[in-house]
Amino acid sequence: MKISQAMIVKNEEKNIEKALAWGKGIVSEQIVVDTGSTDRTVEIAKSMGAKVYHFPWQDDFSLAKNFAISKCKYPWIAMLDADEYFLEEDAKKLKYFINLVDKDSDIHGLATALVDLKNEDGEIRSINRTIRIFRNRKDILYRRAIHEQLELFNGKDFTAADCSNELSVYHTGYIDLCDSQKTKSNRNLNIIENQLSQNPHDFEMRIYLANEYAVRKLWIRALEEIRLFYKDIPEKYNTRIDIISKGICTHLIALSEMEKAGEDSEAILREMEEVVEKGKKIIPDNADFSYLYGRALYSQYHKYDKAISALLDALDIANSDSETTLSAYFGSDIFSCYKMLADSCFQVGDTEGAVRYGTAVLQYHPNNLDTLLVLLCAFYKKEAEWEDVKKFLNKIYGDEITSIEELARRVGYRIP
Repeated sequence: MKISQAMIVKNEEKNIEKALAWGKGIVSEQIVVDTGSTDRTVEIAKSMGAKVYHFPWQDDFSLAKNFAISKCKYPWIAMLDADEYFLEEDAKKLKYFINLVDKDSDIHGLATALVDLKNEDGEIRSINRTIRIFRNRKDILYRRAIHEQLELFNGKDFTAADCSNELSVYHTGYIDLCDSQKTKSNRNLNIIENQLSQNPHDFEMRIYLANEYAVRKLWIRALEEIRLFYKDIPEKYNTRIDIISKGICTHLIALSEMEKAGEDSEAILREMEEVVEKGKKIIPDNADFSYLYGRALYSQYHKYDKAISALLDALDIANSDSETTLSAYFGSDIFSCYKMLADSCFQVGDTEGAVRYGTAVLQYHPNNLDTLLVLLCAFYKKEAEWEDVKKFLNKIYGDEITSIEELARRVGYRIP
């Protein structure tokens, strides 16, 4: 099965080589549509064998992407942005998954995970779901000027096979986002505001506008916008649950940031509780709402009993068979959930819970000294003998157990 890789670019000389490299040996052609680069983007793309076309920028991502689609000649298209890429192992699996659905005309694309990276070290900011792989058909095009989405222009719903557990697109665009030229120019902000002026009840654009303010840390403006989107959610929203989830999470994050700024903490906490309840009614199987609430209860309010309840609720939702949405924040930060549970349990005197959740963290992150300290304190409070503690920790640390002894002495253990 032959695949066309396509992208629209402008001044992406930092990213273009990596954006094209993953497709070498996988795709049969690489289409780059330049919308006005003034750096070496076009030169690098041509040197890598891509076909480069020029399209004047018209403040409309869909127009540019649909032009790129028109230049593709193979049955499937991989439309990743210049700051996105597949890892080598996932790129090699791409044709396999396309072949699985190719004969089913009711499947129009593949949904993959979208892993937003926080920094150059590969730390994950969030995990969402996206559609970057789709059929090359005249009735499949992008809609909307920004935060564009694929649509089937024959009156039917666009349907994608969910491969998010098997395929991941990595996105570097959030690294240093606040300092990026795109943010400083207000390009996206201006397009979103223009779209909302034409359709004030577009709840998705309302969420994206709130996110633009959140990126700029303008939390009051973000809250003003995000509080408005709920009333415009359509009755049938099953194809929009990912963006609705994003909006609810933005609401919770903005509220937690307002608390940091010294706003009325009790009023904010009440609103967070209301948002979580509202979110669970709309999307009952998303763990993010309880997780973000639990995180705020733990780190900002120090309400450890309530934090334990919220965090355990997030774990229960994530572990349930009914989960159909990707929990963007919980999924990328699950060990923080266990860390907070370990410390919260210790704070309320539940040493068994502290040991249980602390052990879960250290089995995968043995160098996490904060959790190790909580675990040692829990054992000490239980009056466990050091030899028994040493035997327990030996399962995790092996020969390195001697390096733990100094920390144990600080806790209070008398070790010869």
